[in-house]
Amino acid sequence: MNNFVILSSQDSVAVALQDIPAETVLKTPKGEVTVQAEIKRGHKVALQDINEGENVIKYGFPIGHALSNIAKGQWVHTHNLKTNLNDELTYEYKPQEYDNPYTGQKDQRTFMGYKRANGKVGIRNDLYIIPTVGCINPLLDIAVQQFKVLHPDNGSFDNVILLKHPYGCSQLGDDFEQTRKILVDATLQPNAGGVLLFGLGCENNQMSGMKEELEKKNYDPERVRFLVSQEVDDELEVALNLMEELNGKFKSKLATLTYHLSH
Repeated sequence: MNNFVILSSQDSVAVALQDIPAETVLKTPKGEVTVQAEIKRGHKVALQDINEGENVIKYGFPIGHALSNIAKGQWVHTHNLKTNLNDELTYEYKPQEYDNPYTGQKDQRTFMGYKRANGKVGIRNDLYIIPTVGCINPLLDIAVQQFKVLHPDNGSFDNVILLKHPYGCSQLGDDFEQTRKILVDATLQPNAGGVLLFGLGCENNQMSGMKEELEKKNYDPERVRFLVSQEVDDELEVALNLMEELNGKFKSKLATLTYHLSH
């Protein structure tokens, strides 16, 4: 079994697969290499003389440059190798803008949709039930079932959709922020004619925070209702009342519209 590996025929270093004692002679495609000092497993050994400032090649590509002259058989590591990357990398998005070359008439094709108060358009008119925390999924199952008993045809809506998820309880940091962002975006989805946001009350994803994020995005309060279970005596009754309110409110206001596509 070889005690080293050369990852590309262009490499100027080999990688030790096990500890290699000093004075070990490695037989490589570039000739014999005598190890000058012990090379620990996973570390690099020079297959050839590498001059100061010269690139060190691994995987067939430069991984850095030599800080000093490196003799064949020497250990190659951070003491004599420096990355070619800058100390700080920044990225700035700079999109290119192009003039629209189209000079003809606007496309007059249409489709049937629902125009929302903010100007966005949905192609469905659904009722979304969105829990702020996964703990109340079973309770919302019951609320949806009871609404469908009263409205087998989904009332004013095409569908009644419960957006179940297991999150929101004790999440922190970026994980929590991503959950809230997804739920806020779902609330703003133009395919939802009405939305009931349902919270438990003790979760990290508090309803007050959801409202704050929605206000930043200029949500339409006419189509969104909020309910926190711990703030009412009978959350099922209140949930059904709010769903009925949304059902009645949009029964006559939402109509199928034609909407022009343009370039």
